[in-house]
Amino acid sequence: MKHPKKVAKTKTSRRTMHVVPPNERRAAGKALREKIPRHLHGRWSEFKERTNPIDLLHKSDAGRMKKLLAIRYGRMLESPFAFYRGAAGIMAADLARIPTTGLNVQACGDCHLLNFGGFATPERSIIFDINDFDETCPAPWEWDVKRLVTSIILAARSNGLSDNQGLDCVVSCARRYREHMQELSKMNPLRVWYAETSANDFVRSLPNSMQNSVEKRIEKTATHSGSELDFPKLASSTGEQIRIIDQPPLIFHPEITGGSRAAATVEVPHFMVERLLSWQARRHDR
Repeated sequence: MKHPKKVAKTKTSRRTMHVVPPNERRAAGKALREKIPRHLHGRWSEFKERTNPIDLLHKSDAGRMKKLLAIRYGRMLESPFAFYRGAAGIMAADLARIPTTGLNVQACGDCHLLNFGGFATPERSIIFDINDFDETCPAPWEWDVKRLVTSIILAARSNGLSDNQGLDCVVSCARRYREHMQELSKMNPLRVWYAETSANDFVRSLPNSMQNSVEKRIEKTATHSGSELDFPKLASSTGEQIRIIDQPPLIFHPEITGGSRAAATVEVPHFMVERLLSWQARRHDR
């Protein structure tokens, strides 16, 4: 008779969750004000070792297509706000010399006004959120807030508002940020993860005189945009292949060695090709 093998008992290590109570977190945040008083966040002066902003722009050109650089700088020359949009690296270099509280986050890196907007979710709802993450990096939380409020004052000037009106907008933005962060601090992590600002929330936050017109604009945009409408404008079918349509000077197939062009074709499943061709046929029949 065989005896069953003894199973060795192993000690399982339990990871202790270190949860800091909200009142302690709040106290720690207020303590940081003694280290970095709030008024210091509003001060900036040019320092002797500051890199020439033009040199920083040229440095950021590395890896870009040379034929598109003129378009980039042409856009930046249109207005101070347009320049600001293309100069995230310059502001980051300046902010790096300013005291911070030491609380780092995964920052957007280019958190200006026009990088917010509405877009559709997989659940077919429209939400308002930030929509640009190609400069994201670990950085002090203050950087995103400062870039956002600075963009607001520049946008106000570009739209003919006075600096006093722009300052009102800046203060309102900073206040709402503070209030919203306070609301999130009372939620558990899962609720924070799923928190969102719907299109209806955005409309309700506007003055009553604007709500009706903005709601109509959102409905119109939602009706006349979407991947099924945009895709045929960006690509065409060649047999069972989908090819990006050249729309110079910004959309084109880059030249490769030998003077030929890259065959930027995308292998697409057969059912998707049939769906696209069917859509195009219905479009021509209208």
